[in-house]
Amino acid sequence: MAKARFGTWLDAIAKAIVRQGRDEGQLAATIVTSPTVGINSGDYAAAAFKAPDVWDTATRHAWDFMTAKGYEVIRHEQRYVGHVAEEYFGWQLRSRTAIRSLDPVIHPGLGGK
Repeated sequence: MAKARFGTWLDAIAKAIVRQGRDEGQLAATIVTSPTVGINSGDYAAAAFKAPDVWDTATRHAWDFMTAKGYEVIRHEQRYVGHVAEEYFGWQLRSRTAIRSLDPVIHPGLGGK
């Protein structure tokens, strides 16, 4: 559970930094972040959003923040590459992007065995 909480915290902070960089013009305006969802078992939003953490709608390249290692990294890539990421504003669909490539952004903290 500590690993999941750390991952959720990392996710929220990293996405806030990316959105700020985009809004201030340091990153391309085509950069999108998926919503940050909690780890509660009753969090209905987690099932609703299947998208990497960050992607560029122009290049179709994505980045996914994780504390994962080994096979978990490969599983993340398989989950997103070749699939469609959807950008929402609230619950309204804004855009759909077919992800062509993904780079993991791995934080070693609480990565486990």
